Amino acid sequence: MNRLPFKKETQQNLKKLLELAHPDDSLLLLMYGSPDPDAIASAMALREILQRKKGLSKCTFAATEPFRRQQNKELAQAMRLNIRLLGQVDASAYRLIALVDAQPSFFGDHVQTVRPTIVFDHHPRQGDWQAELTDIRPQCGALSTVMTEYLLCARIRIPRNLHTALLYGIKTDTDNFDRETLAEDIRAYTYHTRHANMRLIRRIELNQTPMSYLKYFDHAFH
Repeated sequence: MNRLPFKKETQQNLKKLLELAHPDDSLLLLMYGSPDPDAIASAMALREILQRKKGLSKCTFAATEPFRRQQNKELAQAMRLNIRLLGQVDASAYRLIALVDAQPSFFGDHVQTVRPTIVFDHHPRQGDWQAELTDIRPQCGALSTVMTEYLLCARIRIPRNLHTALLYGIKTDTDNFDRETLAEDIRAYTYHTRHANMRLIRRIELNQTPMSYLKYFDHAFH
């Protein structure tokens, strides 16, 4: 396994994360807005850690809005994910709620129903809120970079589909590294290129049709 460096805070937070979770817990992995590749990949990474290290199997993926981009929907389908809308989920039924690529202050009217146990994000911290475990790193170009560090710190052999999702998450959230990034982003991206399904990524990237246009294609062929 590649030995990318990881921070002391990652080791400490991983220990706390594993202390929070138990095998029979139910986990809600919640994303804000329309699911994008970085949020999807990061949620998958958190699920992988808790499944592999704690045996947790009851995981639900949810977001506040449906897919807007066909590429993102295709990524979720390729990863065999069922991402539900928050309005269709009873958040109170879950012992663990993890906000991924989001913070409680983002949720507006939903903030009373969204009381997270865990928050992972790379946007600057906003608002006054608390969670049992928080890791916010606005200096990173993508949350997928942070979650790669957690996976390696946990000594998890990353499956190919997760390598693929994390690489695509870094690629899209850094806008192919046109946005400000860290050396950590580049190292994580380079690491994933050796294991990811690049053919799948190219196929997804070629599908640039906005979701709002698909109904017109449907009318044209019927």
